[in-house]
Amino acid sequence: MKRKFKVTINDKTYEVEVEEIGSENTNEEKIKQTEERTSEKEKFSESPKPTADKKNEKRAKKKPTKKQKDEEEKIPEESIKRETDAGYEVKAPLPGVINEINVKEGQSVKAGDKLVIIEAMKMENEIPAENDGVVEKILVKRGDSVEGDQTLMIIR
Repeated sequence: MKRKFKVTINDKTYEVEVEEIGSENTNEEKIKQTEERTSEKEKFSESPKPTADKKNEKRAKKKPTKKQKDEEEKIPEESIKRETDAGYEVKAPLPGVINEINVKEGQSVKAGDKLVIIEAMKMENEIPAENDGVVEKILVKRGDSVEGDQTLMIIR
């Protein structure tokens, strides 16, 4: 049994004829490309048309891909810093719980030293010092829950 479908990919519409496996004439395959006719208004609309239904969107949010997992593991090395008059702020790159604080106020640190370990999603994420300096103020303590982009300490 053959069935016809119209599939749109990158603003091009294709007419696809699909045949059920096990039926006669399985060697026939037809794909016809048809031009999608869009008005000038649609071509220049500000927002793109949504293509995924809500079920697929929810599934995509629930299961992170391997690439997303790899990017999450790299986040601590790219911890956010903000320059201030007194030095720079070390910020939490993601929400989690403070597992360890490896420095004390007044302690000298070098670039790359482990300052804090945040547990997020059952993984320990090390937050390194971006530059050499002295820890001026620690704004969190062990066991604190932190939000992404929250200031953890100031280094000058």
